Amino acid sequence: GLVCLSILILNISFAWNVRVKDLDDAQISTANLSRALAEHAQATLISADSVLFGMVQRLEVEGMDRDSLARLYPLLASYVKELPQIQGLFVYDQTGKWMVNSLDDSPWMLNNADREYFIFHMTHEDRGPHVGEPVKSRSSGDWIIPLSRRINHPDGSFAGVVLASVEVEYFLKFYRSFDIGKHGEILLATQPGILLAKWPASGEIIGKNISNSDIVSEHASRNKNGIAIITAADGVKRLHSYKRLEKYPLFVTAALSYDEVLASWRTETLLQSVGVLILVAMLAWMGKRLINQIKLRAQAQQKLLSAREKLVEMNKTLQKMALE
Repeated sequence: GLVCLSILILNISFAWNVRVKDLDDAQISTANLSRALAEHAQATLISADSVLFGMVQRLEVEGMDRDSLARLYPLLASYVKELPQIQGLFVYDQTGKWMVNSLDDSPWMLNNADREYFIFHMTHEDRGPHVGEPVKSRSSGDWIIPLSRRINHPDGSFAGVVLASVEVEYFLKFYRSFDIGKHGEILLATQPGILLAKWPASGEIIGKNISNSDIVSEHASRNKNGIAIITAADGVKRLHSYKRLEKYPLFVTAALSYDEVLASWRTETLLQSVGVLILVAMLAWMGKRLINQIKLRAQAQQKLLSAREKLVEMNKTLQKMALE
């Protein structure tokens, strides 16, 4: 019994240690993945923002007259050709009118004064980059992430906006290269909780507000990075690793299904437990036979002792009869 109990305890202890190790490995894997995703997103935006910074400097020095914009067009077209993440580069005046863009050097009869990023720059004097809410491009119809900067007049007043439209598909193409299982997911979102990109994609979810989700409200909005186990609205329990971007108000999260992480552990533990149970059953059967043999031997010894005692009594009786 002690041997069987010891084997069972050792098996349970070993299985639990393997489970802990698998979870630790999954946490390290998702943490490394979220770090790589954050670095990729930041490098993508920095490349686009460096172009915008140069455009702002040039426009504020040379002005936005027709000749200056004509000279700017081939430069914009070359930037888009060299940077695959940029869908287009655009310049708008203080009214939102399209002045020049990388798609065509002729003026477009469009106006972007209603866009969130344009309103932001018009009402804020901040000269830094602004990552806006995802929108469908009016030039291509694709989902884009707007990255923009403000243009000022010499007196500091609002003169317009330069915009780099970063393709959402560029991020999704990168995310598809990772194996995250059937129920894993990768998210790119703003810190307030506006979804910019998600893999695997499911319907029209780009631009959705996920600020009420646990990963945003309980974790990403409070900490720069970390790990959390969360059961989503779809009922899937996931191991999330999240990380904020250092230079932009965004965060990424990489998640693996909790069940998929432990799937191999469950299979191996089941097979091992079956083997251990068979071994324990054999030991118990052999132990039971051994106990039965000991009992039979004890019974035989008891019978021998009884027969010996009877023989001694008979000898005493015969001896007494002989003396008589």
